[in-house]
Amino acid sequence: MKNYIHNEKGSLSIWFIIIVFVFLGIAVLVMDFGSLYMNNKTVKESLNRAVKAAALAINENEHLAEGIFTIDPARAEVNFKQILAENIGLNEVTLDPLPTGSLVTEKPEIKEFVVENSTPTTYFSPALKNSFIFEHPSVLAVVRIKVKGVFSSRTFTLYKLSSSQLTSVYE
Repeated sequence: MKNYIHNEKGSLSIWFIIIVFVFLGIAVLVMDFGSLYMNNKTVKESLNRAVKAAALAINENEHLAEGIFTIDPARAEVNFKQILAENIGLNEVTLDPLPTGSLVTEKPEIKEFVVENSTPTTYFSPALKNSFIFEHPSVLAVVRIKVKGVFSSRTFTLYKLSSSQLTSVYE
């Protein structure tokens, strides 16, 4: 070892090894952050699809024939959970992550799921501490979710507002 320290060839070898480890560390971080970014983007798109599916759970009752559209809250929640589970790899009943293919490390926490049929109205979200103006029957979902990367995971709070945007032809 003493020969390497005093020998220029030995010190170059040591510097080369140090630089290789630094670049490997940076490569691992880049790969992990890239994976977190892509998985987070996929989870956001999945939340978007799930909320849109919930907003399409239209009540098929006597008001529909009159051009009054409302969202069935029970069907909306079932649609939301089913689509979210299918898209990010969760058990459809418990919403626990599946052993393989899941984008999350733990069960998502649905902080808020609101179906608002009385419109127009202003809704204050306690989870987001923000107000929303609903012009049409709408669904708002706020989910706290732990997205996994290659070596680490991060917790994000995501929200999506979707409206059925259906309006009566009789108005």
